[in-house]
Amino acid sequence: MHDQLEKLGLTPGESKVYIALLKRGPSKVGDVVKESGVSYSKVYDVLERLTTKGLASEITINGTKQYRAVEPYRLSEFLAKREHEVTQQKNILASLLPDLLQISKDQGRSRAEVFIGFEGLKTAYEILLEQKDLILRFFYPPHDEKAAVFYQRLYPKLAEAKIEMRGIGTTPPTNKLSSHIKIRTVSFPVPGTIDVIADKTLILSWSDTPTAVLIHSAEIAKHFQEYFDGVWAKAK
Repeated sequence: MHDQLEKLGLTPGESKVYIALLKRGPSKVGDVVKESGVSYSKVYDVLERLTTKGLASEITINGTKQYRAVEPYRLSEFLAKREHEVTQQKNILASLLPDLLQISKDQGRSRAEVFIGFEGLKTAYEILLEQKDLILRFFYPPHDEKAAVFYQRLYPKLAEAKIEMRGIGTTPPTNKLSSHIKIRTVSFPVPGTIDVIADKTLILSWSDTPTAVLIHSAEIAKHFQEYFDGVWAKAK
């Protein structure tokens, strides 16, 4: 019974005291402590909260303050009040959320997500390809077979997104690429498999389990873009 009352929104102490009051009827504080097992140091706060919630009331009998529980059916009124409060909170949040999001955007906060496995990499690229009318810059070192197969399957989505793509690697691609993908090569090692677009930087590892880290940071993306553009200007 205590668990069910807690699911309705009462604390463990409140559920114990409420049931104790139902069992005993009007009770002095000492009797509530004995019946509920809630200590003297806490029972006054619990009784005050139950009274505020409309689940208990104070009465005076022979000049002595006592407490009693309201009828159990009044719990429905308690729930209705909570529902009303939740509705109000949702309305406040709905009106406040745009301002909070703007503040967060203005701060330019950084965050990172980790994607594991081929399905995780697909999700990471779906996030990258949400961008429109931008340039996707990428470095690509020599890839093993599983990476080559992954990108071959990804090419149709890249073409569909119609995002201009510029890649820098150490060797030219062996497969025919779409016209919107431009590749240049350099004679020195590239930093790794890295894709950059807008404020996002995707760093991949093709070890035993493919893993990608997607960094949402305008500052980090800017540094990679500037480095890429400097190498692009010297690449062939």
